[in-house]
Order: sequence, then C-alpha cells, then structure tokens
Amino acid sequence: MNYTSDFAKLSSMIDSLSSTKKTKEDDKSYWKIQKDKSGNGIAVIRFLPELPDQLPIVRLFNHYFQVQETKKWVIGNCPTTLGDKCACCESYFELYHQSEEATDKSTKAAIKKLADSRKRKLNYIANILVISDPVNPENEGKVFKYRFGKKIYDKIIAKIQPQFDIEEKVNPFDPVNGANFVLKATTTSMGDGIETLNYDNSEFKTVSDITSDPKYDFDEILKQRYDLSEEISPDKIETYESMSVKFNRALTGNNVTANKPKTNVEQEPVNSKGLTAEEVSEVEDTTEETPKKVNSTTKTKPIVEEDDEDEDSKEYFERLSKM
Repeated sequence: MNYTSDFAKLSSMIDSLSSTKKTKEDDKSYWKIQKDKSGNGIAVIRFLPELPDQLPIVRLFNHYFQVQETKKWVIGNCPTTLGDKCACCESYFELYHQSEEATDKSTKAAIKKLADSRKRKLNYIANILVISDPVNPENEGKVFKYRFGKKIYDKIIAKIQPQFDIEEKVNPFDPVNGANFVLKATTTSMGDGIETLNYDNSEFKTVSDITSDPKYDFDEILKQRYDLSEEISPDKIETYESMSVKFNRALTGNNVTANKPKTNVEQEPVNSKGLTAEEVSEVEDTTEETPKKVNSTTKTKPIVEEDDEDEDSKEYFERLSKM
C-alpha cells in the first residue's frame, strides 16, 4: 500500500483551508489527552495521511455558550463552517461594534465580555495514531479522530510552511517522512475558578519512518482512518434558521415554538428543561456556569481549552463585516 501523503497537494490547499467542533466527550472515535495527578498531561501522537480526494484536516466552527439571564445554552456547529451566515455571529458582530464605540471603560469591558462569550470557537479535526498515552495505555496503537485548536494547527503549518528558508519543510501527515508529535498540556488558572489547558510546549520530534516500526501493521492502520468530510457534512451543521431558533430560545427562555423552521439537524426538546438530545448528552444541569458534568460528591473546576480560539478579534470583525 502507498503510505505517502501528497505534499504538493497539501501545500496548495492550505490557503483555502485557512481562508474560508465541539465533539461529544462520549464519542469513542475521538481521542483526548488526559491529565495526570499533577493536572498536566503528555502523550505522543502521529498525524495520519489523508484519504483520497481529501485534506488530512477539516475545520469546524461551533458555538457553545450560556445566556446568563435564562441559564439556557446555545450549542451547535456554526453555519460559517460551510460559508453561510450565522445568527450568533451576527450578534457577536453587533456587540463587538458596540464595544468599540463605547466610551466608558466599564461599559466597554462588559459589552466585550458578552460579545466574546458568543464568539464562534475554532476547531480542527484530523486522524491520528496514538503512539504513547501514559494515562490510558490501552489507546496506544489505535486510530482516533483528534480535535484541536489554532495553536496546534499553527505548529503543523510551521512545519509545512517554515518561516525561514533554512528550515526544512516537513509534511507532518507523511508516515515515512513525517514526525511524531509530543502533546504537552499544562493546567493554568484563569481566575474565577476557571482553568485552561495550555499547549505551548507541544512539539514535533525529528523525522521518522513509522511504517518501519514492527509494532504497527500500517496497512491495517490506514484502513482504520475516519472519513473527515463527514464531520462537516451539511447534516451536522446548523442552518441559519436552526441556529436562530436555538439562539432566540436561549435569549427568551422559551422552548421552540410549533413554527420552528426546518433544519439540517432535527433536534426536538426531550425534557422539561427544553434541552435537545444533543444538549442533554453534553449538559447535565443548565444552572451550572459551564457545561461540565460533575458527580454528587466531587466538584471539578471548569476547564477551558485555550487552544480552542478563533482568529484575532479584529480579523474576525473584518470578516463578519463582509458577510
């Protein structure tokens, strides 16, 4: 089997990927780094080559925020993933504009904080082979989908398109001429009981041919790759209308009306709190400050993926103004 990844094709398509998800935690097809007792995590992964006629990465925007007045959540994959308009993004744009015009510092800060809460989150998804997972060694040698943010994406691009001419270009998705990626996650406090995972120290190792490692049957590994195009298929992305319904419901505290517009993703309320099946799987109690499950005896601090950041606010503002 041909193990190579098309470097020329990858380089030519990076710009289109850059110019134009929140995954469920119980989805066993996704891998996520686990923290040790010190609150930090380390693992070694290998990004896998793309399936035919695909890129090795797909990009997904999503919204995941709570309206404090009603305690209701807005959870959904953003229509801008497919180049469409989004009600939540429009609200962000309007609030951002208001914050820029505000003259009072406290008012400016309050509006900007509200705007940022509604900002879309940026995710990338790739196929990976888990090389080392000290906390969950049973994952080693298995293929998963891996969701990551802009910091790790930038490290990938820095290998494909180095800043300096003297640096060697490396295709991280090539199993023969690519490199293992050491993922290092450190927990830091953001105040107000919120912690963040920082990936600054993550890095690629030297180029290595993983197909020559006798531990792996690479023909079988390649067969286990997931079709990443399915992660951004229209049936998994909200339409403008369906996101508007979710957003308005959260703002007003009202459940979806009988005149709910048709959506790409059919999600009807399933309990007295008006949560959909998707939301129930991710949110246990709508009165919590963050959508993290906790048991009755152990409280966990909310974790914010520092890596899940969108573009700089100014760039995002300029993009929205052109939509």
